[in-house]
Amino acid sequence: NDAGKKVLAYTRRRSSKVVYQSESLRPVLERTSRRIKLATKFVLTGEKMASENYQVMNYGMGGTIKVHTDVEEGLKPWDDGFLYGGQRLVTYMMYLSEVDGGRTVFSSVGVSQQPRVGDAVFWFNIRSDGSFDTRSYHTGCPVIVGNKWIANKWVRWRSQMWNFPCKRRKGDYFKPFQN
Repeated sequence: NDAGKKVLAYTRRRSSKVVYQSESLRPVLERTSRRIKLATKFVLTGEKMASENYQVMNYGMGGTIKVHTDVEEGLKPWDDGFLYGGQRLVTYMMYLSEVDGGRTVFSSVGVSQQPRVGDAVFWFNIRSDGSFDTRSYHTGCPVIVGNKWIANKWVRWRSQMWNFPCKRRKGDYFKPFQN
């Protein structure tokens, strides 16, 4: 069946264990969301589907994920269920452990990050006109030694639209922290 094929395709892309955690159940995540909000001005809580639950992932030795993006290409921000927060505007990824290997690589822009406890990276998944941002393609290199732990927080478009409004000029990128 089609659902089985989607699961199989998903598991062939990555070799990790995943759990989802909510701020409402974990006080440390509530504090983390407050810090992200202070640093970025993103609305994460208080509005329906402003952001998704934290995705906590573990990659053991040899663990990897193939090149992917965190959004569905071709969708506009409002296409992915306005009632469900719209498209994923931003990915905020935190490193919870240090390993040999396991870099996160954005090959189209020549950027990579080695996992270090307490470090975080974030990127916009869509441009300011709502089109897909091709710079968001990324991969997780194989872990050589250790266990790579990360947490992802996906920020949805609808609750951010006043802080990061869509622009009319096609292809413009968001310019965070300029106000």
